[in-house]
Amino acid sequence: MRKRPTSLTLLAALVIAVALTWWFTGQEGDGLPDGLQPFSLDQRPQSDRFLFDYAGALRHYEEGAHRYLDRLGSRFHIEALIVSLPALPQGHTLETLAADLVNHWRIGADHEGRGLLLLLVDESKQVRLEVGYALEDVFTDAFSGYVEDLQLGPYYRAGDVGTGLVAVMEMLEERAQIKQQGDYTAELIAQTDAELLAGGAGARRDLSDYAQAAAAGSATPAGRGARSPEEAWEIMLQKWAGEGADIGVDVYTEMTRLAMGDANRPDPRTLRWLDHWRDADYQVLREGDHAVIWFGAVDGWENSP
Repeated sequence: MRKRPTSLTLLAALVIAVALTWWFTGQEGDGLPDGLQPFSLDQRPQSDRFLFDYAGALRHYEEGAHRYLDRLGSRFHIEALIVSLPALPQGHTLETLAADLVNHWRIGADHEGRGLLLLLVDESKQVRLEVGYALEDVFTDAFSGYVEDLQLGPYYRAGDVGTGLVAVMEMLEERAQIKQQGDYTAELIAQTDAELLAGGAGARRDLSDYAQAAAAGSATPAGRGARSPEEAWEIMLQKWAGEGADIGVDVYTEMTRLAMGDANRPDPRTLRWLDHWRDADYQVLREGDHAVIWFGAVDGWENSP
């Protein structure tokens, strides 16, 4: 563990935490998360839970997503829930189901209408961002449409919901900060929407490029050759900085490649925070043959998003 206080964005806190391993086995867990109570449209099954993954689509992101959603409430007074379902209940469209969940589960009711619901339906690979009335001036229809049609939706249909989820969480936090600060106008939000839809947010990816890169490297387990998670992390930093072209090992999982960019062509957001990450506190978390580099809210650190 390193002990140098710093700050870190949500992107690093979540993507690196769920994506980096030095030996990737590709095995997936079975069943829904422990303690998840049966789905009910009439009332929220659990008041202390923010991720309801009934479709089992987000099992690898449970801990990080739940921690992030909890902090949205404590820091920005926004109650945000993520719900995944295997299929639409009979008699419902995506829109009516999202509206009913917000109303029946009272999402945001204890936060003066500051509620968000991210709904995913696995059978049809549909995504819906439902926004509480008190947030509509910042979380606009244009913003919601971008999340549904241009960001998370395409990743979900491509079988890589995790990458889109990471980017969407970062976008939600950026909008929450605008709402919290309060010094915005309708013109500013419209300009922000225009930049987002024009690709200025940097969240959209060319999946075909990354799919080709993934196929080219699929025969080699991610990270084989690195002697430790710490070494794998240092290799990633070197490659992002353009210093590791001669390193012949691949420390990327496919999730990391899609979220952060190709090792030799990193995403612009990765480059933006590279110097920051080199000095950041982190902790290595291990379980069997897996390890993650984790940045989080630890006493004495300033890493939490």
